Amino acid sequence: MTSYEAQAALDDIRRLQEHTGDAYVHHGFSRSYVLMTAVTLFVELSSFDLPHPWSTATLALGVVLLAGTLIAQERRAPVRRRHSGRELLLYAVASAVLMLVYLASLATTRATGLPAPHTVAATAVALASLAGARFTRPLLAAIVRRDSRNV
Repeated sequence: MTSYEAQAALDDIRRLQEHTGDAYVHHGFSRSYVLMTAVTLFVELSSFDLPHPWSTATLALGVVLLAGTLIAQERRAPVRRRHSGRELLLYAVASAVLMLVYLASLATTRATGLPAPHTVAATAVALASLAGARFTRPLLAAIVRRDSRNV
């Protein structure tokens, strides 16, 4: 193997890694999964406004929706790869931001005396997750590209 052939092989590997990363991000942020995540967040968080037997049933429904979405997303993924530390940090920060949106919305709703404060806060979180996906996708794409170059 000549040095030219070796360099061409390495260039092909890098190009395929970038393609793999792009496919991974594209699948993870497809419209159906983003919408199902928002619906699941709404169902989970708004269930606290319901009376006891219904809140438990709705909470269980939210867990089933979450599990179903995660299983479908993993099984239908065209690419499988390990999450890097940067990706996990991005997911943790996004989760913390959504939790802060929930707590701030809940406090504001309770202070204004609106009925069903958890439902109002859940709506804010669901809308924030939809809006946040638009900003999180390019960040994740940059992280995946950077991590694939460092391999």
